[in-house]
Amino acid sequence: MSATTTGRGEAPPSGPVPQAPARDFLSAPVYAGLAALCGLLTLLLVWLTQRRYSQFFADDFVYLQLARDGELTPSWLVRDNYGHFAPLTRLAYFAVQRTVGLDYPVAALLPAVVVSGIFLAQAWLHRELIGRRPLALLVALAGTASVPVLKTVLWWGAAVHVLGAAFLMTLCTAAFVVYCQHRREWQRAVSVLALVAALLVQERPILTIGYLVLIRYLFGLGFARRPGWLTREARLWAPYVVVELVYLVYRAFIFNSSPEPGSVGGTVRLVWESVWRGYLPTLVGSRTSAADPLITLQAVVGLAALVAATALLGRLRRGVWRVVAFLVAIYAANLAIVAAGRLDVSSIAVIVVDLQYYVDVHIGSLLAFALGYATLPERERSPRDGRRTWLVLASLASTAVALSTLVTLHDVSEHNQTTPAHSYVTAVTRQLEARPGPYDLLRTKLPVDIAPTFIEPFTAVSDVFALDPDVSARLDPTADERLLVTSTGRLVRAHPTTLANIPLNAGTVEARVGTVVDSADGACLSGPAGSNVLITLPKRLASDSLFYALTYSSASDRAVRPVMLGPDPQYNQVLSPLPAGDDVTVVDRLDGRRARSIVLGFESPLRNLCLQRLSIGRLSAVVGGRCRVVTVYGKPSRASSDCDASWPVVD
Repeated sequence: MSATTTGRGEAPPSGPVPQAPARDFLSAPVYAGLAALCGLLTLLLVWLTQRRYSQFFADDFVYLQLARDGELTPSWLVRDNYGHFAPLTRLAYFAVQRTVGLDYPVAALLPAVVVSGIFLAQAWLHRELIGRRPLALLVALAGTASVPVLKTVLWWGAAVHVLGAAFLMTLCTAAFVVYCQHRREWQRAVSVLALVAALLVQERPILTIGYLVLIRYLFGLGFARRPGWLTREARLWAPYVVVELVYLVYRAFIFNSSPEPGSVGGTVRLVWESVWRGYLPTLVGSRTSAADPLITLQAVVGLAALVAATALLGRLRRGVWRVVAFLVAIYAANLAIVAAGRLDVSSIAVIVVDLQYYVDVHIGSLLAFALGYATLPERERSPRDGRRTWLVLASLASTAVALSTLVTLHDVSEHNQTTPAHSYVTAVTRQLEARPGPYDLLRTKLPVDIAPTFIEPFTAVSDVFALDPDVSARLDPTADERLLVTSTGRLVRAHPTTLANIPLNAGTVEARVGTVVDSADGACLSGPAGSNVLITLPKRLASDSLFYALTYSSASDRAVRPVMLGPDPQYNQVLSPLPAGDDVTVVDRLDGRRARSIVLGFESPLRNLCLQRLSIGRLSAVVGGRCRVVTVYGKPSRASSDCDASWPVVD
């Protein structure tokens, strides 16, 4: 067999291939053991951090409720996930909702596993490039313990969606690099399967093939321009191209999504500002806020660190321009895909300081320097080249960055976007689980710093805490005990502050679709699907915190959708259940603000649904030793009330 061929008759990798790194300082078992130990410690530390500082937040409540109401079918998994094609993300929410509900300490295991996977994938990648050396593990740790990664992991949804994709992209890249060196088919299979899985998490991994092309041809990793090279390269790339083409065709022609790209000028501004406000500060373990000026001390220090690292590599290797080209290409691509999907729905000032968008470029930055160190030709050494001094300075700078990162991570952990949710959701869940049922948890809203208004109608307290199986088992809309949650997370009894109280009969109820007959049980409505009645109020009502109580009798379960008629019709966003029973009272929120009359609409056919009384008003509760009217968010107002009242309201 010729020395210039492999056992399969192929030319071996040659040309600008990686120079052999310094000898392996660690044996394969020792390196693997250290990597496994570090991965386990990473998992434990991330889990403990989430358990202490994090909680479900914002979009999490949307996807958990969608999972509760959905069915695990292919059609459900591939639905538009608010602009994303994300079957594996939807599957993660489904699995958590159906198994642990709101038990966050258990749910937090999944992001912890993902972050541990990011470390292990990088440990594999850098072992191949740098060798089995402690430096490879330190580089992998730096890519995992960056401020963007650990800021992102504190939001469960972002951890699964963003870090899940980052893990699979890194695994795809690592397996590709190893394959280019050793050419074993299982390595390429791992790479391709990781790419497939990554594209089922979100769309950003479509950039991965660009990473691989640059690694292959910019750094020449395993590439040999010899007879038959074109055929060999075609075979190498065929599965990647097929995967990307199938994905692009599906996204472009089958999947129904609505990206919100901005203008070219906006994209350029986004990329420029993101460098100064997001990328450079995080390189030195810091961060900025939207209120900070464009150029800050952290950004200047970050730029200096990046220039110094490039200069140091330039003293060790020739052709460092390849590293710079790789960095610029992956940075521009990552921010361009953000612009394509988010620029028209969020402000640039908000996007550029959102650290989740820098996870991939941080990992890619370390990869760029590792590739440069491993593949570029070494410069000739001289006794006076000052390398030792440079290395000492680099070590000191790395230590300073590590300390800065620890300080920032402490600040991020103590004060992050899920901090209010951590105390609120945890406290309310404990109170509800400790309270014997049955009880009715009224449909007030979560505070806006926990569930922003843009996720309406998924902000209802009752719907969110019904995700907990123990709480859900105790909920009963007809229970005598009615509870509300204050804005500070206290569970209290709810009482009515009545503004209008209307006995229902043929004189007060007008059937618009269907027929109404007076009886001893009230105004009995029968009719087809879409039956509805009009009830004129004794006075015009105006408030953004109105609730209604409906007393009725029905032989079967029903559901009603109130519509407030004022300047414009205001529909309730969800149906209110009406369980079967005699003289039953249900209490629910009105989603409108002004009304002179109310329409009660029914989507299914009716027979003898007897309506007895409708009362409308606000909620009150004893807070701070006083009975006070509360807002729709459970916040006590200055208005006093009577907390001896209860439902049903009687004249």
